Amino acid sequence: MLWSIPREWHGETVFIVAGGPSVSSVDLNRLRGHRVVVVNSSYLIAQWADFLVFTDRRWWMEHRRRAEIIFKGRVLTLNPP
Repeated sequence: MLWSIPREWHGETVFIVAGGPSVSSVDLNRLRGHRVVVVNSSYLIAQWADFLVFTDRRWWMEHRRRAEIIFKGRVLTLNPP
């Protein structure tokens, strides 16, 4: 079954923050007030983002408890836990 993500932010700029180590050296507070999608561990730096996206089940099992406590956005995966 295929699912299409519904348009929520039509016409708005969306920032995608990847999960690599270099993200920790960037001031992401400049993105507050914009639409933001974080990937994997970048949720630790941008806990206020709209979406957290991951595909690695092992990563999720390591981060699930912490993410459920500190991340207030929605979680999206292609690999259900």
